[in-house]
Amino acid sequence: MRPKDFKNSIFKKVMDVTGFYHKGKAGHGVFDASMLLNSKKFSEQHLKYRSVLSEDHLGADAVFELAGSPCIYFKSIQGPTPSSEELARLHRTAWNHGLSPMMWVITATQVMIYSCYSRPERKDKLGADKHLMATFETTDEGLKALNEFAGRVQIEAGRFWQHEAVKKIDRGKRVDRCLLQELKENHAKLTQAGLEPHVARSLLGRSILAVWLSDRGILDEAFFQSNYGVNNFIELLGNKEASYKFFTWLDDKFHRNVFPLKFSYMGKTYEEKKMVQAEYLEIVQKMFDGRRTKKNLKQPWIYDFGIIPTQYISVTYEMFTGPDDPKLSPVQNTPYTPVNLVELVVSKAFEVNKSDGNVLDLACGSGAFLVEAFRRLVARKISRGEKWTRKIVRQALHEQLYGLDMNFDALQIAAFCLYLTAMDLDPDPKSPDTLNFEPLIGRNLIEADAFDVFAPFNVQEPFRSKNFVAIVGNPPWTRGKDKGLAWEYCRQLQYPLARSDTPDQAILWRISRFAGKKTAIGLILHASPFFSHAQPALKAKRTLWTRFTTKRVINLCDLRHDGLFPHSIAPALVYIALGECPEDSDTCLVSRCDRTDNFRCHGIIELHDTYKKEVSVIELAEDPDLLKIASWAGYGDMDLIRKLRNNFITLDDFCERLRCRKRLNRGQGFQLTNGNKNVSELVGLPWLKSGELGEFILEAKRLPKLPPVSFYSPRNPGIYCGPLVIAVRGLSHDRFKAAFCDQNVAYTEEYYGFSFATASDDRPAHYLNAIFNSSMATYYLFLTGSVWGIERDKIEPNDLMNFRIPWFDQVKKSYIDKVLNIEAAILEELKSEKKVSDKLRQKLDRAVFDLYGLNEMERAMVLDTVNHTLDLKTRRENSHAVTEPESDDLVSYVQHFASAMGASDSVSGTVFDVPDSPLQVVRINLEKSSDIAIETRQNLYTLLNEIAGDLPSSQVSRLFPLKFKKVDAGSDIYIFKPSQRRHWTLAAAQNDACRLMMDRQKAPR
Repeated sequence: MRPKDFKNSIFKKVMDVTGFYHKGKAGHGVFDASMLLNSKKFSEQHLKYRSVLSEDHLGADAVFELAGSPCIYFKSIQGPTPSSEELARLHRTAWNHGLSPMMWVITATQVMIYSCYSRPERKDKLGADKHLMATFETTDEGLKALNEFAGRVQIEAGRFWQHEAVKKIDRGKRVDRCLLQELKENHAKLTQAGLEPHVARSLLGRSILAVWLSDRGILDEAFFQSNYGVNNFIELLGNKEASYKFFTWLDDKFHRNVFPLKFSYMGKTYEEKKMVQAEYLEIVQKMFDGRRTKKNLKQPWIYDFGIIPTQYISVTYEMFTGPDDPKLSPVQNTPYTPVNLVELVVSKAFEVNKSDGNVLDLACGSGAFLVEAFRRLVARKISRGEKWTRKIVRQALHEQLYGLDMNFDALQIAAFCLYLTAMDLDPDPKSPDTLNFEPLIGRNLIEADAFDVFAPFNVQEPFRSKNFVAIVGNPPWTRGKDKGLAWEYCRQLQYPLARSDTPDQAILWRISRFAGKKTAIGLILHASPFFSHAQPALKAKRTLWTRFTTKRVINLCDLRHDGLFPHSIAPALVYIALGECPEDSDTCLVSRCDRTDNFRCHGIIELHDTYKKEVSVIELAEDPDLLKIASWAGYGDMDLIRKLRNNFITLDDFCERLRCRKRLNRGQGFQLTNGNKNVSELVGLPWLKSGELGEFILEAKRLPKLPPVSFYSPRNPGIYCGPLVIAVRGLSHDRFKAAFCDQNVAYTEEYYGFSFATASDDRPAHYLNAIFNSSMATYYLFLTGSVWGIERDKIEPNDLMNFRIPWFDQVKKSYIDKVLNIEAAILEELKSEKKVSDKLRQKLDRAVFDLYGLNEMERAMVLDTVNHTLDLKTRRENSHAVTEPESDDLVSYVQHFASAMGASDSVSGTVFDVPDSPLQVVRINLEKSSDIAIETRQNLYTLLNEIAGDLPSSQVSRLFPLKFKKVDAGSDIYIFKPSQRRHWTLAAAQNDACRLMMDRQKAPR
């Protein structure tokens, strides 16, 4: 059987059954090798996957992208299962490419699924089973099992990533992480042997360049034989004189822009050849030659720079300018940016401005953003009809890419990566002229502080004329004690800053100097200032929203503990904008990413329509909470928060009316650290320690006594006088809570207390206690809190005092009495049962909802946030939110979706009941009046084919991805979402309907 015949039979059958093909044709997000190699429409993907498509390497037949990122390489092989050595080679090749978490090897008899984030080992030639996640026969039964394990729907809906076998996909073993570790280990060996750290970095970097050129076939055996009398670079390292003769040639070729042999550093001039001894070269030689031993076993060099994506080379930036480099100050304190984040930012920026032109990074570091922009600029030229030649590649390199950085070492890495990318993008990379470059440093890559207004670059082109199509990057997030030129620049021009030590915020104002009206801006920024309620931050945000036309904000805060950045847990967001000021009618998309086990496994940032909210840019400027509400909740929640703010007073006002004064009768508890103050009034009081407050009631008699201590800040003794309501600041679970105490209690700064000692009775205290412990308080404080869900699970005092609460004469006395009676019943229950029953807790929620005047949908939104959003955030895959919805939940969803769309009470709908399905599917017809039927289907894929048969061909091609899909097919609306309760709530129905109506309004007529 010829390979073509095989691919037309077994390969296509496998792809069809698993949902990656539909009737023999690649589905959305699936790229056939022939498609990528022969169509200019897919130039971007062609350049990205060029090495894995090559028959010299992996020879992949197709690539599947999940949310725009590579997820599976498909490799078909004619005949029986290949040898262990061949399977090991295929795995090592796919691992070296490093962008996709898995590879399918398809033979005539088997489908083998490998982890591409599993480090190759010396013994792999005996069998690559260590990296194998599953194997399936190509029989009908075997393919059915394959589809149920790893079919497209299983992958997109998230069920695949829950399998135990999939834990072999480990981002910590990805090629970039392993390469960085390898380099650090050998850097340590060189420095321990006596080589100065900076020279060690330069020697390793230049050696990687030599190996890269060798692996790519640019410097072949004939080159080394004719010039140096050796077969390859590894042999060359055995001779110091020959090595430095070669290094000098390399230095000249790259205009001393990449790891120069003679350089100035920390005020000294170094000549590397004089400092490097033969033993140092031997360490480097052993690294590449595989003579590094572990347990006396030879460990081979597993890296193939003929395959490793050029953008991964930038991981060396972390080593070359790491903490052992005294030149690197906190000014350049920026987390290493993973490739998928770089791609996300550049792709979104390029969507905003589709023109061909110059790209700038004002803090370029290792050049990761410029490398990605480079590839896309070349792809853009090819897709527009330009012939793919070395000329257009070099034109983009030398005329369209610009970067600034204060660290010259970083600029060398950037030049290194850009030169490599140019060779990688070259249509004929092995020709003799490949290494003829123009210098980059000093022209395209400039050593300067971006805020230095007197630096020459300010008056040079294209800076002077603002001739940039995009300005992208991940600027430094912290500056240290020295505020530097950024702060001075903003002070002189009166640009507001959220904090004086956040140069990433300042970079936005500097960008305004170089951005034209249509310049796209794409940055990764520290998220905290965007949600802060501090006055400087509010002013900075208002100015920002009105200075640029914000197009997209992606909240990544919830991923900070899951390896979003390898060595940082700082909260981040992606900011996409245009350089012009916004019009009153301008809107932007706000979204967030789920914190699930899926991301921890594959690291792919999945952005789905369900989480997108379109909001007014002007309203963002006017409402400091809108960004957080839009990223975490729905359209209805925005209206509800506004309603609460308009109808009710702040907690601060509430307390003032009750003469519960700030710092006199209410405030944070005492601080002890570094204390030297003695306060006898507090000694001997019942002592509430951090983390020990229960719900609703605090019994002082059960607390220890506060011993004689020295306070740093004891606070006013009046805040400790009972009766008290004490509220938590640090949240150890997914709910806000407080407790009533009728006696004096001393508490730490981790609590905020309200003393009602001067009140005529304790009814206000119980009223406040009841509301604090209801879902209403948790809902409001989470969606408006400046810290909770952003950087820490904590309630700041200002956020708490902005909570809205009904004043007594605003609501019926019967509502207040009902709330107080339920709170009293809960206190009595706690005295005997030690736990609040669900029945009483729900009863309290309903009473508080009555107090606030919430309608049915508003109540559903509050409970959805508390019971699903927050529960999932805290408990992850153990959350009630990810359990399978009941049929009644789906029927209710259909009813509320239709109601939100403006349909009558009677609507035609179908809930498809498919046993053990990763997806739930419903059909809604707004033009018919009938009951909502529940139809049982035994097989999800039969149902999907049935639906596809009812759709126009234009809709079928858009059917995938299915994870969050609304197919608007005339009178019928199909909704596909994961079989998880959180996606089928009443609040979800309203938000989905709002989104569909907005899409319909924008659709061409």
